[in-house]
Amino acid sequence: LHYALPILVTAASVDIFSTASPSWTEVRHVGALNGSAKWGPLSPGAVAVVSREPDYLAITGGGSLSIDLMEKNVTPYFALSFEKDSVGRTGLPHDSWKSKQVTSLQLGLTLVLGRATIGSVQWDSSFERGYLAKPYRYVPLFAPGQAASIPAGASIDDVNRRRLSLRAVERLPARRDRHALSAHLAHRFGQATLRFDERLYADDWKLLATTTELRYILDLGKRVQLWPHVRYHLQGSVSFWKRAYEALPAPGGLVAPALRTGDRELGPLQTITLGAGARWILTEDAPSHWDLVLEADVGRTAFSDTLYIQERRM
Repeated sequence: LHYALPILVTAASVDIFSTASPSWTEVRHVGALNGSAKWGPLSPGAVAVVSREPDYLAITGGGSLSIDLMEKNVTPYFALSFEKDSVGRTGLPHDSWKSKQVTSLQLGLTLVLGRATIGSVQWDSSFERGYLAKPYRYVPLFAPGQAASIPAGASIDDVNRRRLSLRAVERLPARRDRHALSAHLAHRFGQATLRFDERLYADDWKLLATTTELRYILDLGKRVQLWPHVRYHLQGSVSFWKRAYEALPAPGGLVAPALRTGDRELGPLQTITLGAGARWILTEDAPSHWDLVLEADVGRTAFSDTLYIQERRM
């Protein structure tokens, strides 16, 4: 049984920095309680998490179960969780906040494929309902017929000069069903292990994505491991994505389109990450087991159809 209470005292957002907003600070309190047990072939578990910020409250609870079959060569597992969130703005009365619910389901199977090979396959689904937008995110609107002239990567000054004065907060559909299929394969070669991971993703907003990762773990003696790895992520855009949204004619003037977003993560992008890690096993005796792990990664994300920025390095 474990309990944790981390506190985050600063926060930062790519959207905030990319639009030149001033720096800001907030306090977040998080409490987590989780436990697991082992009864013969059964391994049940449960988790509860509460997270509180000045403008967000999240409460999550869930459980899991795995079963060892065929002398532990086959292990199916199942997990289910429910999250209830309240979303608002700092200073806004809580009874004016919006609600969001997320139900997550996970089904998986781990297989021992040979003396040196292990694999797994996993299906993840989540069903989101309620307020799915960001209350602080506004979307620039342009006059009818002007969106095509706004280039990808247009600067803040250029957008502000050409946009309409109409301010439109982000608005997304009130439901989103997400599904992902993942496969993992690891094989041991003497003093090294090769691991391959693949994930395919789709949702009912018509976003499709694929993520591939390759990792090579090399043993340098009994206490030191090194591993280079490469990861590539490619995705399309949601069905209502537009680089620049146009206001729509209506009786009495112009209105914002029903769905609009400024979240570049919902547009087309690709990310490549290169990295390496090292592990030094300091002690091997139970119950005291100490490892020193060092990891370094560099990555580049390219946004092909967004305003303000076209790439992000990390």
